[in-house]
Amino acid sequence: WGVSTETGYRLDSAPLSPRFALRAVAFSGTQNPANHTVGTFNSIYEKGPYFTYAEFWARRNLVVLQPMADLKLTNTVSLTFNPAFYWRESTSDGLYNVAGGIVTSGLTSRARYVASQASAQLKWTMSRNLTWFTEYGRFLPGEFLKQMTPGRSLNYWTGWLDIRF
Repeated sequence: WGVSTETGYRLDSAPLSPRFALRAVAFSGTQNPANHTVGTFNSIYEKGPYFTYAEFWARRNLVVLQPMADLKLTNTVSLTFNPAFYWRESTSDGLYNVAGGIVTSGLTSRARYVASQASAQLKWTMSRNLTWFTEYGRFLPGEFLKQMTPGRSLNYWTGWLDIRF
């Protein structure tokens, strides 16, 4: 199973027309790997990005809260801040990548908290068919990643030029 919601509100009359929102999602994980019944949500054909352009984790066995603030700097330039906080839905299941592989099984850890993410996105709509976009994110490991991996923080930066016809 999976459930996702994003609720927000834009203050058009305020300077920079800020939009504040909260995305809350949950995707199931296997509760008992010994019974051989897969309980992990599989979105089959994931279309990213969902939480961030880094896409370190797939939408499986996760509970995520992602508050957002979007500011219109000009008519064509916006700045978005969107931290995220990740937990495992089931401590009997692991953490998956977008390709469907297991990042780490998690069977030896009872920790739920996976990581925190701090990120900012800058978007410039140059024309109807041309958009430039950049994102910077810093990922801080939670107790689960500290137990199951070297537990280091990660920095991520990307830039995109989107041409649409």
